[in-house]
Amino acid sequence: MTYTLAQPTGIFALLSINLLMENHRLTQALNTDPLTGAGSPYAYHERRRSLSGSESFIVIDLDRFKSINDTYGHQFGDFVLAKVGETISRCVRADHDKCRLYRPGGDEFVVILNAPVNAAQQVAQRIEQAIAALVVGPVSVSASVGVGESVGEADEKMYRDKDVSG
Repeated sequence: MTYTLAQPTGIFALLSINLLMENHRLTQALNTDPLTGAGSPYAYHERRRSLSGSESFIVIDLDRFKSINDTYGHQFGDFVLAKVGETISRCVRADHDKCRLYRPGGDEFVVILNAPVNAAQQVAQRIEQAIAALVVGPVSVSASVGVGESVGEADEKMYRDKDVSG
């Protein structure tokens, strides 16, 4: 004897649709940073667990961000982070099939590219120029940027850039 499940009808169909919609909403909330629209820390760590080895990385860390928060307040700092997220997103949008932007935390952003380092360097240059041109209220924003074949390498280069730029 074979048993089949009937398609849900009436109230059960409505509940199934609502459950699917809520599941989608929660998944989006889990994977997206609400402030910047970038991938969340959770999404970033999940992505890092599934790397193929052919990726390259761009690490971006805002310069003197603590002083922005201390001088203008955390609400303004959040606004700056949102503007930086928008700016970086515009820079990687042209390569959206190869890139994904994440905000692992604080004032750090990471772009993971399914492309070689030379392509990542071109994207990083666009990001650096766009951030350097960004003015939010009374604040000119700047960032240190590193590119590498691993997050560690990109992070190390970003800190070297930060040491040079101040």
